Amino acid sequence: MSAPAANAAPGWTNWGEITEFVQGFPAAPSSEMVYFVASVTANPATCTYAGGFYFPVSDERQKRMFAMLLAAKMAGKRVQVYTDGSCHPGAAQGYGHALALGVVIE
Repeated sequence: MSAPAANAAPGWTNWGEITEFVQGFPAAPSSEMVYFVASVTANPATCTYAGGFYFPVSDERQKRMFAMLLAAKMAGKRVQVYTDGSCHPGAAQGYGHALALGVVIE
């Protein structure tokens, strides 16, 4: 018997507003990660936290995505998030967020 998959199919969520941002704290292994929550109701990832997403901010594309998400939050705009379906490796510790790879702002 094989273990259940830790991810689902890649794809886009439906539209939702960003409700929360969390920056990993300095001493944590996830200190380069940004976590955010969006009020989406359809997420192709089957992670434990359906509206939760995360991504590292370590290259220029990720920095642009972070800036876009902040702008969307400040302007009250809705977003769609692209995920490859991967769930945070710390899901057992309550980090059931999906890896965010792209974003569209309404």
